[in-house]
Amino acid sequence: MLDLNCYNMNKNGVLQELVVEQPIINIPAEVTKIENDLSIINQNMIEVINFGKGIKSVGQYAFSKLPNLKQVNFEFENDNDLVLGDSAFECCSELEIVKLPKNVDTINTSCFAYCFKLPFIVIPTTTKKVGFWAFERCNENNIKLLFNGSEEDFDKITNSKTLKDFYNVVTKEKMQLEDLINCGFSFTSANRMLIDINRS
Repeated sequence: MLDLNCYNMNKNGVLQELVVEQPIINIPAEVTKIENDLSIINQNMIEVINFGKGIKSVGQYAFSKLPNLKQVNFEFENDNDLVLGDSAFECCSELEIVKLPKNVDTINTSCFAYCFKLPFIVIPTTTKKVGFWAFERCNENNIKLLFNGSEEDFDKITNSKTLKDFYNVVTKEKMQLEDLINCGFSFTSANRMLIDINRS
């Protein structure tokens, strides 16, 4: 389907304005950065955001308070170390699915806070930092954070030994097939992920 949305970016690949004409947003591969407080026209139309392989950072408050946003997809094979800014997707109350790429540098404070319907997220082991309130009130603080690393590794990236007390953190020591299936993975995908975890 022809993309009728308008993506206004500067010569450095920074997206500065988005004019929405369709519910599915396909951020072009040429975009490397989303500006802080991105100017969005017709933001209530947005239901899905698909990021291209070029994305390196999403600015603070860039996509916050999108009332109908349900899904955010990053290209898994993106080779950039992605930085998600403070409150980048905060208060997207209908958001249910977030697929992060394999390389994530930082998930900053309140990035997904108050995304009440977000039941789980897979945090890549490449992640260097997760802000303390990054997932505040997600699924009423019952969000499952799936992390294919150890509890000690998780404590390092959150700079906290108490974050596990606030969320349902499932590290590789605890991860079971049932956890993955309950989080929406197919049996085949869940089984493959567990095999990879046991090899690591």
